[in-house]
Amino acid sequence: MKIFFLPLFFCLCFVSRAFATGFDIKTSSIIDQPAIEVLGDYNNSWYVIGFEKPNHPDKPARFYILKYAAGFPTAKSSPVYPPFGEKTDYLKAAIVNGMVSIFYSRCERVVERPDMVDSRDGYKQIPKILRQDYDPVTLLPAGEPVTVFDEAVEHFAASGIELAQSDDKSKTAILIKHYFRQQKFKVILIDNSKGPVFEKSFAIKAEKDLINFKHIVVGNDGQMLVEAKTQEDPLLLDPKGKKLLKYYFFSVNGEDDDPPVMSLAAAVGGNQTSSVPAIAVLNSGELVISYDHYANDHSPVLKGISVSKYKTDFTLIATYDIVPDQKLLDKASAYQTTKEKGLEYLETRQILPLDGGNFLLIAEYRHSTDSKDKVTGAVSTVLQRHYLVAFRLNGQLNLTASDFIDKRQTTHNLSYAFSFQAYRKGGDVYLLHNEDCESDDEHGLNLLNTLLPATGAEPSTQKIVHTSEDFFTSLDHIYTAGNRILFTEEKVVDFSVEGRELKLLEVKLK
Repeated sequence: MKIFFLPLFFCLCFVSRAFATGFDIKTSSIIDQPAIEVLGDYNNSWYVIGFEKPNHPDKPARFYILKYAAGFPTAKSSPVYPPFGEKTDYLKAAIVNGMVSIFYSRCERVVERPDMVDSRDGYKQIPKILRQDYDPVTLLPAGEPVTVFDEAVEHFAASGIELAQSDDKSKTAILIKHYFRQQKFKVILIDNSKGPVFEKSFAIKAEKDLINFKHIVVGNDGQMLVEAKTQEDPLLLDPKGKKLLKYYFFSVNGEDDDPPVMSLAAAVGGNQTSSVPAIAVLNSGELVISYDHYANDHSPVLKGISVSKYKTDFTLIATYDIVPDQKLLDKASAYQTTKEKGLEYLETRQILPLDGGNFLLIAEYRHSTDSKDKVTGAVSTVLQRHYLVAFRLNGQLNLTASDFIDKRQTTHNLSYAFSFQAYRKGGDVYLLHNEDCESDDEHGLNLLNTLLPATGAEPSTQKIVHTSEDFFTSLDHIYTAGNRILFTEEKVVDFSVEGRELKLLEVKLK
C-alpha cells in the first residue's frame, strides 16, 4: 500500500462565545475540504474523515483522517491514501475496538468499478468488502487489510453496508446488504473491547418478496434489529398491478440460529404507516417498532402513533396507541390548515433509549410546498420543520409525559441546517435545533437547546451559540461523548455553485 503524506494545512483553533450558562463552546479552524464524516471520540480526541474530491465512477475519492484533541488545542492529519487503488471504493468508517476502521469495497477489474459504485440503492454489485484499521495515535495503518465479505465465500454479492453502534458505544453492528434480487444478507457484531464476537450470513425469508435492507440498530447487550422493505422489480411485469408495500424486521442476537422474522403491511385497517417505521433496541434488550397512522392515504393529519414492544423472538409484549390530547392540539393549532382533528404533517423521527426499558419517542412537523414565480415561472420549494412533540414512555409502555417544543423553521434553500438531534445524559434529554432561518439576518443562526428534565418538569430552551458570518450548524453530523457534543458547521460560499467551507463546533455541558 503506497502512502503519500499531506502536510497540515489547518491551524489551531479559536474559542467562540456562548449565549447560555452551562455550556463551554469551542470552534475549530476551517477544514479546507468539500466533505467530512464525523466518526466520534476515542481517548478524549475527535476523529473525522475528510474527502479531498467527490467520488466518481472511474476514480476513487481521496480521503484522510483528521484527529482533534477535545477543545481543539491540537490537530493532526493522516497520510493521504489514493485511497486503496483504482479497483476500490470507500464505504464507511467507524471507531471499532480501539482502532479507526475504514471499510471499502474492491473488484478484480477496473471495468467493473462503475457497477460497484452505482448510485441506485440495491443496484451496486460489490464482490468484496475489506476493513483497514489505523492506529488512533499515529494514524498509520495497523496491519494488513482484513476481508469482511467475499461473494465467492458467501455465495451472494453485496450492494453496500450499514453501521450502527449501541447507546453505550460498547457494540458495533455491521449489516452487509445483498445485491438486487439475491436472497442473502450478512451481519457482523463487534465488541469494542474484545473484537468480533459474531459473524454469519442468513437466507432471506420474506415470503418471496423482493426486499431492500434499510437500517440496523444494536443494543448494549448486542441484540440487533434489522429493517427492510419491499421494492418493485422492474424486470418483472405484474399484471395485477403494484404490490402492497411491506416492511420486514429481522432479530439477530449473536446465535447461529436463523433470525426470527416479522412482517408489517404498510396499510392496515384503512390506516397507512409512515414511509419509514422507527425502530430501536432498548437498553433492556427489548425491541420497539412504531409507525404513524392516518385517516386515509391522502390525509396529512396524524391520527396517532402505534408503538409496539417485542421480545427478541418478536413475541408481542405490549402495544400502545399514542393519540394527541387536547393540550397538544391547542399548542399546534397555529400550524393547522384543515378542520380535521389531529396534528398535520407530524412524523416520528427518533426513538431514544433511556435507562432500563424507558424511551423517548420524538415526532416532528415536516412539510414542503412549491411556489411558482408569476413573472419568471421559476419554482421554489419552501421547507418547513416547525415543531417537535416528545412522548416519554416507561418500561410498561405507559405514556408518562408529552411535551410540545415550538421551533418554527422555514427556508427556501438551507435544508441541512434544519431538523434536530436528541441527546441524553442520564434521564435528561437535550433537543438540539437551530433558530428559524427566515427570522435571522442571513449571517448565521442561533443553535438552541431544549432541555426535557427527567423529573417531568416543563421544557426550557436556551441559546447555546450564534454561529459566525454565514456558518450554519449542521444537525446531520452530530456525535456525543460523555458531556461533549460535536457538530459540523457549514458555510454556503456560493448559493448557485453549492460551494461550502466546514469547521467543527464542540459543545461541552458543564
